[in-house]
Amino acid sequence: MSKLPGPKEFIAGFFTSFTEELLESDEEPAVMVDRFHTPDILQGADGHRIDRTKLIAHTRPVR
Repeated sequence: MSKLPGPKEFIAGFFTSFTEELLESDEEPAVMVDRFHTPDILQGADGHRIDRTKLIAHTRPVR
């Protein structure tokens, strides 16, 4: 039986998976954001609050 990851490993794996999919997939960014986040996502980056719409817009230049 495999051991479940601890909080640090879970969060690192989550962000790594999200970033890898953004970089490797041709799928629409909104579809990927919705797969990884709930519609009410609020994230902080460089002192700015990012909601779903801003996160989707933020992912487009990465691709």
